[in-house]
Amino acid sequence: MKAYMFDNSPGDQRLPHDSGRAISVNELNKLGVLFFYLPEMDDVDKLAAERGYKNRDEITVSPATMGAVYEDKVKTFFDEHLHEDEEIRYIRGGQGYFDIRSKEDNWIRVKLEKDDLLILPAGIYHRFTTDESNPTGVPHLGNYVGALRQWVQLQHQHDADTRLVYSIVDLHAITIPQSPEKLRKQRRESLAALLAIGVDPDRCTVFYQSSVPAHSELMWILSCTASVGYLSRMTQWKQKLNLSPTSQLAERPVGSRLKLGLFSYPVLQAADILVHRATHVPVGHDQQQHLEFARECVTNFNHSYGPHLVHPETITPTVHRIMSLTDPKSKMSKSDQSERSRILITDTPEEIQAKVASAHTDSFPGISYDVAARPGISNLLDILSIFDTQRRSPAQLAEDYSDAQPRQFKALVSDAVCQGLYGISSRYLELLDTDKGGYLDHVEAEGTRKARQSAEETMEIVRSAVGL
Repeated sequence: MKAYMFDNSPGDQRLPHDSGRAISVNELNKLGVLFFYLPEMDDVDKLAAERGYKNRDEITVSPATMGAVYEDKVKTFFDEHLHEDEEIRYIRGGQGYFDIRSKEDNWIRVKLEKDDLLILPAGIYHRFTTDESNPTGVPHLGNYVGALRQWVQLQHQHDADTRLVYSIVDLHAITIPQSPEKLRKQRRESLAALLAIGVDPDRCTVFYQSSVPAHSELMWILSCTASVGYLSRMTQWKQKLNLSPTSQLAERPVGSRLKLGLFSYPVLQAADILVHRATHVPVGHDQQQHLEFARECVTNFNHSYGPHLVHPETITPTVHRIMSLTDPKSKMSKSDQSERSRILITDTPEEIQAKVASAHTDSFPGISYDVAARPGISNLLDILSIFDTQRRSPAQLAEDYSDAQPRQFKALVSDAVCQGLYGISSRYLELLDTDKGGYLDHVEAEGTRKARQSAEETMEIVRSAVGL
């Protein structure tokens, strides 16, 4: 659960509309609004009995179940209303927003996820809306620029003796509950996307993480020397739970929501790297903290058992981080509430043009590069610079197009992105074609064979050092 003041800005109600002013659970309680995290239905039933609830309705809000009336229904849910009796709202899957009127007549937005339960007192005005979250296994432009494009370039920058190992991390994926069918679909999409952008399976080892048991084995061994204190300072598990960066393990909401897999997944991430004796790791800017933790794991293990593991070095992109098209102060992400916030590498030219055309900018005249004052325009300049055939910097592009109108400038950006991603979408769709599915299976099987061999060489050393 995350609560904050609604920013009242124009735009789709399904966007976050986060003003930056956080609302605490105590502040909600003063309004008579109560929050519970109840992962077991028995606990929900117990609470309902204690509070005397007799009626229960279950509604699935999605385009798949509601069909043509979905948009109208969402608008209806967002109409402000109140109830004469206390109401309970329990999220059994997905996520959504409940807006509640404060005593000062301002909207407080409460983001609820699976297993979150909210009790609304009688007589309080409120409204509900879904979000636009629809993550897939397809990388977005930020992934491509931040890391994946480097993977392709490394194939040509190093000789054949340099091993390139790339894992599709399906074990990491299950730290967030999802359906088995969805997971299988997404990891296959990820494999197809890697091949579509130019990763060569004859030059690289590409495999599903879960297909190589040594990753999990080394994770356990590393966890025996890893620091809980260090893990507690990591930021990503807090972000996944929509917690404050200063949240502590001892806090009650944290302890009730945090699962061991999410908390300890940096240890598995370290094992992913160390089990193949990687010397260099191409990562995006937001993953550097995790690589530092991997280096910490090496230090701890080697201190206990001798100098057997290698400290990996970081290869970071020289380009700026790509930000959300709808909220340019946040990074581009597959978990963003709006599909319009990100460009997938498999988007059609029409989809790219529509997303760039609707990108958040500002009302200032002309084009200039100022990340603090003009984050939206600056983000588009960063994107244009990445794909610019003349290799101009964002500042140079801003000078060259200083008098351009926003619509004209956005057209330049979308054209450059379309050209830069040309051919990826068609290759991706061809690889996923059911008639050609055997090729993906072959690539994965061969990658698994090579990855297991590589990992086993490391594990023989590790087991011997530990005494197993």
